[in-house]
Amino acid sequence: MITEELREIIGCGDCSEHKCDGAYCLKNTIDSLKVRLVDLEDENMRLREWKESAQAVEREWDAQAIAKMLGAQPGQSCRAVIAEKVPQLIAKLAGAKSENARLRHHVSAALDAVRSGLYELALGALDAALTRQEEK
Repeated sequence: MITEELREIIGCGDCSEHKCDGAYCLKNTIDSLKVRLVDLEDENMRLREWKESAQAVEREWDAQAIAKMLGAQPGQSCRAVIAEKVPQLIAKLAGAKSENARLRHHVSAALDAVRSGLYELALGALDAALTRQEEK
């Protein structure tokens, strides 16, 4: 027979409505607890796998070394420095690529002019390339 205290712990209601002595309710409670335990074990396994995956990613790079290369000072948050500086570097790289394409265009025009014997035009193209570069 189930005591009142045990009924409270396992959430057993009024067993008289089930026409049982409490054993039926205890069996149902144990079965539902087993199902819940399996669910929790599965969730635990998924969380452990996720944690291992996250730790593996963290082991692949050295945030402190990268932050130091980006000019971080002691005591600064590595991730904050990286988050601030990387977009700046990406923008700077895009600008450098654009400038590189511009210079290539002018040098190519100068070479074409030299091949055609148009030395004044070649000098003008080189001057245009260098003038823009000096302005920066």
